[in-house]
Amino acid sequence: MADITVEIEAPEAYDLRRTMAASRMGKYDPTLRLEGGAMALALGTPEGAASLAVEQRGRRLTVHGFGEGARWLVPYAAKLLGLEDNPGAFEPDGGVVRKLWRQYPGMHLPAFPRIVHRVVQVTLLQLVTWQEACSSWGKIIRKLGAPAPGPVELRLPPDPRTLASIPDYALGALGVRPKQARTIRRVAKYASRIEEAASTSRGSEIFAQRLATIRGIGPWTIAYVQGTALGAPDALLLGDYNLPNTIAYLLAGEERASEERMVKLLEPYRGHRFRVIRLVWMHGVTAPRRGPRQERA
Repeated sequence: MADITVEIEAPEAYDLRRTMAASRMGKYDPTLRLEGGAMALALGTPEGAASLAVEQRGRRLTVHGFGEGARWLVPYAAKLLGLEDNPGAFEPDGGVVRKLWRQYPGMHLPAFPRIVHRVVQVTLLQLVTWQEACSSWGKIIRKLGAPAPGPVELRLPPDPRTLASIPDYALGALGVRPKQARTIRRVAKYASRIEEAASTSRGSEIFAQRLATIRGIGPWTIAYVQGTALGAPDALLLGDYNLPNTIAYLLAGEERASEERMVKLLEPYRGHRFRVIRLVWMHGVTAPRRGPRQERA
């Protein structure tokens, strides 16, 4: 039996999997699982550990909450599931973006009520491959995370106090690079201030300002978190080595592009530029890769 269960009506064509896919660290993320029309999520809250099990049947979402923090977390379920996002305001005129928008309907942008774990995840993505980052996250969770409450068979993200105190060599043993480890500990040290900023009425903006003061966190990390976990439809990923080429390849048939060219190609979609980036990610086509990987923060 769940500690709390609610029913939520989603908009027409809402797709749970497409909405939540970019907020997990790979297919085997120990904290977030997506299977068919269902999702399970483990998250720490101010009231204690919690987990959600969400099932989609047409427009109906059934949300089961488990654990001490369930009654705190479940009221945020609609926001977390992207239901406070307004994709209907996005009306691309034509071309590739309109085609992708029709090809991948139902994608909303989620906004998490707790955000520090996502900052840690995105920090792990700095200067490494997606596979390496997912592997490190999995090792961190298996070593430092606790089992989630309820029947979800997931593990909780580690408490920020644990991350703030763990030495570099211990994180290094889990596949975390030294620079990432130092940044993660700084983020964990200021976790309460980060959560406070993200929870304000201007959460995404205040969050960005506060996170920018932490050494090791740059515009790329901030925008990535804003787009994938704070529901910011216009978050613009600057400093990404491959994204300008991919955007130019799909939108203009150009195999190589500068960041300035990417910004110009995305300008007609201002207000929804991260929504376009999500569509590009879902499409899965990238420009041919050449050259060394560059640092991003």
